This record gives sequence, structure tokens and C-alpha cells, in this order.
Amino acid sequence: MKKIAVVEKFFESHHQQQIETVAGKHGYTVDYYLDGVLPKERAGEYEIVYGMPDRTALKDMTQLKWFCASFAGVDRYVDEALYPHEGVLLSNSAGAYGVTIAEHIMMVTLMLLRQMMPTMKAVGERVYHSRKMARMSKEELAERLGISSQYVNDIEQGKKCMSMAIFVELGEVFHTGLDELAHGAQKEEPVLEHLLCHLRQLSPVQRDMAVHMLHLAFRAAQELGPEE
Repeated sequence: MKKIAVVEKFFESHHQQQIETVAGKHGYTVDYYLDGVLPKERAGEYEIVYGMPDRTALKDMTQLKWFCASFAGVDRYVDEALYPHEGVLLSNSAGAYGVTIAEHIMMVTLMLLRQMMPTMKAVGERVYHSRKMARMSKEELAERLGISSQYVNDIEQGKKCMSMAIFVELGEVFHTGLDELAHGAQKEEPVLEHLLCHLRQLSPVQRDMAVHMLHLAFRAAQELGPEE
């Protein structure tokens, strides 16, 4: 009788019922290797293998016709030299062919790269303007971030993508929200823009004093009530 090997560590009982129902309809029996290891001496017994066996074991599956793996289409399993012959069908559990998945991954990657360059340039410009408003040189910013001034220059020109750690540190250095650094500030009232511009040019101590004075001014304005 034709045989299926299930080589999968993460497996639930309802999965087993589904597989056995479908296998029985098509004249297959099913063996389970829930430790994720298919013994070398039994590898040649199976026409269908479901799961994630060690790649080196694939050559021993001499009867293999269909290899169903969740990682089908990624580099780990696309090398044809891994398989015992050219007739092996590679797909994921949804039935998508490995080659199709690989093509889709490449297409999505190219789409992301196409959008990455304009995004890097826009973010770099915001970093440049934030640095100028903070009256910092590239060397000073580089020292705060623990990177080279050349790296700062490349970020500002959109030539290099920074790590998330550096991105977060930039927000702290400029006292700017990460959303504003990534997407730009939403348009504010002219008075607020003018006020924020002045606050960003102050030192941390001066900024704290200015904010405290503003709180006092706001409180006094509220006590006076609305204008008649």
C-alpha cells in the first residue's frame, strides 16, 4: 500500500483525523514521526512526506513524489540538488507550488525595495532638518548615537537604512515622536509651529523651564475665563 510520512513536531489530533480521512480515500496509510525525525532506513518507503524533515534526509526518500512543507519556496528547500529525482512536487499545505511561492517572495521583495528608497530619502531629510533645528553638527549627532559621522551623512541623504535602535535614539535626541520622524509632522496651527520651533532650539534645562512657564501661563489664562 502507498504510504505517507508526517514529520512534524507541532501537530494536533484534528490534523491527524483530517490527514487520515483524505489518505484513506486515496489508498494511503500514514506513519507519524512527531519528534520531527524520519529514520534513514525508512525514508525510501514514502511517496508523500508532510512536514519539516532534515534537508539531508530528502536524498534518501527515493520513492518521494510529493513533498508538502510550510517552508516550500524559500531558500531552505528550493535547491533541486536536495531531492532524489526531478519528479518531486514541492508545495505548502495550502497547495501552492514551491516555485510559485519563490516567485511571489521575490516579487514582494522587489516591491518593498522600490518603496524603500523614497522612504529612506524622506526620513533622511527629516533627520537632517531635525538636526539643524537642534543646532547639532553631524559629528555631535554621531557621538550621541555611537556611530560615525559618515553614517549620519548617509542616513540624511537616504543612502543607508538605520537600525530600529538608532531610529529610537534619534527620537530621544531630537525630542520627536517616532511617527513624526517616519511620516512627518501633521500640519499644526502657525502659532503652535512657531512655538515648537523655539522649544526645539532650547537646551533640555531651558526647555523644561519654558514648559513650566507655559503651564503657569495656561493656568492663568484659564482662571481669567473666556473673553467677553
